[in-house]
Amino acid sequence: MAQTDEQGKASLTLALGKYMVEVTKAGYATGAQPVEGNTAGQVVELPFPLVALAFTLNATVVDSVSGAPIAGADVVATPVG
Repeated sequence: MAQTDEQGKASLTLALGKYMVEVTKAGYATGAQPVEGNTAGQVVELPFPLVALAFTLNATVVDSVSGAPIAGADVVATPVG
């Protein structure tokens, strides 16, 4: 396992063979790509574009009795699961 640096780069030294490379990061869809190394000393470049999993929540806070909008209410979303 390796972690990317500030430039999004990571490096692994692997035995020759075929691999499935998986990249994960919170807030992004997991990416996976096959790679094969078949020559000693070979360097394989593998670009990995990840899709952001973000959305916009538009909340309207109203009084439960009158239905009037409530100004100044704090809206906080906390990840679960």
